[in-house]
Amino acid sequence: MSLPSEVDKSNPAWCHLHPAVLLFNAGRILRRLLVPLIIGGVAVSRREGGMGTFIVVSAVISTFGFISGYLSFRYRLTVAGIEIREGVFTRRHRNITLTRISHVNTHQNALARLIGVVRLDVETEDGGAGEISFSALSLTAAEQIRQHIGNVGPAREDERIIYTATLRDRVFAGATTLQVGGVVAFVLLAWRYVRRARGEENADPGASQALLGEVITFFNELLVAISASPTLIAISIVVTLLAIWGFSIVLAIVRWYGFRIIEQGDELHLQNGALSRSRTSIKRGRIQAVEVRASLLRNLLGFVQIALVAAGSGRRDRARSRIFIPITSTDSARGYLNVLWPQTGDNLQWQPIHPYHRTQYITRGLLRLLVFTLITAGLVTLNPGTIIAITTIFVVLALVTWRTATPSFSQTGFALTDEYLHVRQGAVSPRRWIVAISRIQAVILVQSLFQRRHGVMDVVIDVNGLANNQRIEIPNLPRAQAEKMQRQLTPRGNVMTSSGESQSAVNR
Repeated sequence: MSLPSEVDKSNPAWCHLHPAVLLFNAGRILRRLLVPLIIGGVAVSRREGGMGTFIVVSAVISTFGFISGYLSFRYRLTVAGIEIREGVFTRRHRNITLTRISHVNTHQNALARLIGVVRLDVETEDGGAGEISFSALSLTAAEQIRQHIGNVGPAREDERIIYTATLRDRVFAGATTLQVGGVVAFVLLAWRYVRRARGEENADPGASQALLGEVITFFNELLVAISASPTLIAISIVVTLLAIWGFSIVLAIVRWYGFRIIEQGDELHLQNGALSRSRTSIKRGRIQAVEVRASLLRNLLGFVQIALVAAGSGRRDRARSRIFIPITSTDSARGYLNVLWPQTGDNLQWQPIHPYHRTQYITRGLLRLLVFTLITAGLVTLNPGTIIAITTIFVVLALVTWRTATPSFSQTGFALTDEYLHVRQGAVSPRRWIVAISRIQAVILVQSLFQRRHGVMDVVIDVNGLANNQRIEIPNLPRAQAEKMQRQLTPRGNVMTSSGESQSAVNR
C-alpha cells in the first residue's frame, strides 16, 4: 500500500503493511510449529477422522492468526515521528520520535524482490522496545518512511558515491582473510581419518548404509595412500590450503557484491547484496567511533579495513561493529576518515604508555605458547621426532614474540584533541580507534594484581553500540595519568572502575 506524497500534519492516515506479510509470516510461523504439528497429527491419527479434523482446525487457527495480525498492525507518520498500533487481545501503542531514530535498514531477499516488497527496520539509540520492524512494505511506502525519518526529499542533488567495492577489492578482501578456524578443523578431521585408516580407531561405516560405507572406505584408502608418502602429505596440505583460500575469496566476492557507500547530505547509505539486497542508513551525527584495523597479512601488504560504531546499533548488531570499508590501502584510508569526520586532523601528538606493556606482552605470549604446546603434546604421539618438532616451533614462536614486543610497545598509545580521542594498539595486527569525546558514556579504570605492583592501569572507553569483546582500551598507563584522563573525558563525573567504585574511592 502506497502512502500519500506528503504527511498530513493535522490528521495523518493509518496504513497497513503489504499483504505479502501474510506469506512471510505464514512461512516463519509454520517453521516454528512444524514439530508440534507433527506430534499433534500423530496423536490424533489413530482416531477415525481425527487427522482431517486436526488439519482443518490448525488451518483455521493459523489463518485467523495471520489475518488478525495483519489487520491489527497499523502505523502512521506524524510530525514528531512514527506511531504504531498492534495487537488483537493485548493491544500495544508506541510512539517513536524522530530524534531517537539512529538507523534505517532495509532488506530484500529473492522472494521479496520478485513480489516487489522490502523489509524495513528502524533502530533507535537505546534499542529494545523502541525498535520497529516492518515485515513487508511496498517500495513506495518504504521510501516515504525513509524520507520522513531522514527529512529528505525525493530528489537530492548532493548525493554522491563515496566507495564502490570493485571485483579487485572483493578478491583482495577474501585473499587476505586468514581462515584459521577452517584450516584447524580440516587438519583435525584429516588426522582423525588417518588414525582410523591405520587401524588406531574402529571405523564403523554403518551396516545398513552401503553408500555411506563405500564413501568412507574410499576416503580411508585415499588417506592411507597419502600418509604412506611424505611428498603426497605435503602436496595434500598445500592443495587443502589453496582450496580454503579459494573458498574464502569466493565468499568475499559474494558477500561484498554490489557494496557501495552513498553520501546524501548528513546521511551515509550502505548498500550491498546479490540475491538478497540490504541497505543501511546511518546519520553522520550518530557515529560514536571509527576503527581502522588490519590483520597480519593485510598489514604486510598495506591494506586496512574501516568499521563504524554508531549509536543504537541494535540488538542484532551489538556483537560487532558495522563494516564501512571492507578493504582499502593505508593511504586511501585517510581520505575516507576525512569524509566521516573532516575535523579529526593528522597532526597528532601521540602519548606513550608505560614500559611495563613490553613485559606484559612477552609474558602473555609465552603463556599462550606454553598452553598450545601442552595441548599439542597431548594430542600427538610423543617420539624423538615430534618432541624435536614441537620444541623447534616453540622456540621460533617465542623468538617472534620477543622481537615483536618492542614494536608493539612503541606503536601503542593515545592522542587527545579537543573533540576526539585517538587510540592505537599493536604492530603485527594494528588497530586504531577514533572516538568522539562527546559520545563517551563512561571511562573505566581496570587494574590487575601485577599492574598494581607497577603502578599502572588500563583505561577502558565505554561507547554506545560496542560489544564488550571489542572494547576500546588504552593499556598500562601510570595511575596518575589514567585518573587524569578519566576526569578529562568525563567532566560530569560519569566515571567507573572495574569493581564499580566511585572516583573518590579510586583516589583513595
